[in-house]
Formats: sequence, structure tokens, C-alpha cells
Amino acid sequence: MPHLSPLNWFLAIMFFTATLISLSTMTWWKNNYSFPASSSKKTSITSSTWKW
Repeated sequence: MPHLSPLNWFLAIMFFTATLISLSTMTWWKNNYSFPASSSKKTSITSSTWKW
């Protein structure tokens, strides 16, 4: 078992956190918007996102 340096630990934690965030974001999108969405619905979602 090789010893991990603090930098390697930091990178591993960052990668793990980013994966969790992306997974939760995708789950949120699936729960709030049904796929495949119509083109008009996609446009409205995009415009409302840009207003934020």
C-alpha cells in the first residue's frame, strides 16, 4: 500500500466531491424535468436558467 501525499488526498477528495455533486444534479434534473422534453420546454428551461 503506497503512502498517499496530502496533495493526492486532496485531489481524491475533490474528485469524489465533484462526482457526488454531478450525480445529485443529474438526479435533481430527472426528478424535476421529464426526459425527453419537448424543444419548447427546453427553451423555456434555458431562458429561466439565464434569468437566475
